[in-house]
Amino acid sequence: MKKVYTKIKKLETNKQNTLRGDTAYRCYEQMFEGKAFWQQPFDPQKDMDIRLPYDLGTGRKFYGYNLTQLLSYKKPEDKFIPLRYITYKDAQNKGYYIKKGSKSIALENYSKYDMGYAKEQSPNNKTYTKFYKNKTNNWHTYENNIFSEQMLQGKHQFFYPENEIDAIEYIKNIAYNMNMKIIEDSHNNIGFYSIKKDEIHMPTKDRFNDEREYYSELLRHLVKAATKPGRVNQKGMEGYGVDSKNIRYIKDRFRIELCRMQICLGLKLPYKPSMTLLENKQIGALIAKFPNYLVFMSNDAYSLMKYINQQSIYRAKNLEEFIAYHVKQGKLSEKELKDLCIAYKFKEIKDLPDIKKRQIINNHLKNLKTNSIKR
Repeated sequence: MKKVYTKIKKLETNKQNTLRGDTAYRCYEQMFEGKAFWQQPFDPQKDMDIRLPYDLGTGRKFYGYNLTQLLSYKKPEDKFIPLRYITYKDAQNKGYYIKKGSKSIALENYSKYDMGYAKEQSPNNKTYTKFYKNKTNNWHTYENNIFSEQMLQGKHQFFYPENEIDAIEYIKNIAYNMNMKIIEDSHNNIGFYSIKKDEIHMPTKDRFNDEREYYSELLRHLVKAATKPGRVNQKGMEGYGVDSKNIRYIKDRFRIELCRMQICLGLKLPYKPSMTLLENKQIGALIAKFPNYLVFMSNDAYSLMKYINQQSIYRAKNLEEFIAYHVKQGKLSEKELKDLCIAYKFKEIKDLPDIKKRQIINNHLKNLKTNSIKR
């Protein structure tokens, strides 16, 4: 079967404004009634139907404003939205058929490439259409029309592409890499992040139903701490350190809520909303009047999530710790090992008291065609 390609289509300004306005108004209605998905508690580990939705054609999961767009279609009587979506062309390529009369959902895709089709003339004066793609410094918005799995003809069995990430290890690494001081206090009923001291105060673990709940709450404060200037970006998020009645503070609360919701969906962690109904109503009123704010805040939440994901990668502070960790994991990263060896100029390796660890290092250095280290 000949492969069918999706035609690139720029999203015209008038249509973009209409689509953004419709999405914002749907979210506004949900938030005023307290029925937006991020206003509901959930636990993906206990419910397999609650996961990050993904594209059946590419396998990519939806984040940022795309996820917000999809969540805006959630009906009050539904537990969640469909988990799988596909473009018409991808459906054709995979042998699926879209039900007659099905209406697609138009998502926004972003690229710094200016892409489209231009009319050109051949040497024999015949006009033809040529695809162009030029790198630019500006973002361009394209339309991506998708159909949910409910719109496919027939019955299909799909398997969700689960990840193998250890959620608790993920959160521990974030705290470690952000150099975050965490203080447990048996007298505290709620956790909080101290802006003045840049530290997190948490109730003791026995105050929670289980370890997952504890680390989900810790994640919320770590995301808040990530908005500090010099972390997610040099300026920090706009609401960091401002008065709690300021709309910039509430916009940051919304960004943090969306970010944490996406991470909890991805890691199958329990989620409890932290924003009040009043705060949601304030954001709802704001986006109803200025729909672009919903786009910006949703995509800011995605940027915040990417920063958090970067901090979740294990990074040893010294070579001894690095080796111990990777020996425990049963593997060593040659690239990181080589970088660390160069960075520490072999000093710590020479001083390692453990012969087995020195032997592991030597073997890897030999494989890297680097001089082995002798005590």
